[in-house]
Amino acid sequence: MEFTAPTTRSIALEEALIYGGYPGVVLESGKLEKQLAIKDIYQSYIEKDLADFLRIDNIETFNKLLILLANQIGDLLNIENLSRTLRTPRKEIETYLTILEHTFVSKRIYPFHQNYKKEISKTPKFYLLDLGLRNFILNNFTPTELRPDIGSLFENFYLNELLNQDPYGLQKINFWRTTNQTEIDFITTQGQRQRAMEVKWNRESRPKSFNTLNKYYPKITPEVITKKNFLTPDMDKLRTER
Repeated sequence: MEFTAPTTRSIALEEALIYGGYPGVVLESGKLEKQLAIKDIYQSYIEKDLADFLRIDNIETFNKLLILLANQIGDLLNIENLSRTLRTPRKEIETYLTILEHTFVSKRIYPFHQNYKKEISKTPKFYLLDLGLRNFILNNFTPTELRPDIGSLFENFYLNELLNQDPYGLQKINFWRTTNQTEIDFITTQGQRQRAMEVKWNRESRPKSFNTLNKYYPKITPEVITKKNFLTPDMDKLRTER
């Protein structure tokens, strides 16, 4: 990612979490200019292109759906709840979700499972592929130190990193969750190599969920990804060893 001036890794992370990674946004120097650039992308791409070219008739419902989804990044995607909240048929919600995914606005990732009775196997989690767009939808460009949603932002950011590091789509990305809500944010599989990652903005202690994962999948070694270790140079080496 290129920036308009020399910057630190910490500043670059802050910028990505708040303003996303669209080139037209990243290359702007001021906060207002970045927000206006995101607004232009949203109006020209989301409001105009998707509505006109893909024939989205119910724009009001579509916009409300975007707000609901932006508030739920990293959560299990409950289409029935969305349908009831928006008073819109499930089929229409599913159509909108497919449009968002096929136009590289959003991403659903699905559970990792091998048919253990306590594993969920169908319900995906939802993410947006640009956090600047997400923050624009919610009208929230507050700095990271003041955000109660920083954990969700960082988790979504890390998924985007995993996707960006794999331009050919050779790596499969899942999450792991049991019926008693034990969860690991991401499990990646490429060939015979598997990694499990729990993403936490600050906490570095070993989650209890690692013990459960090791019980079912002893060959997968889990790791905690935090702001601190993400910003260290060693993390670059770790992320490129695939």
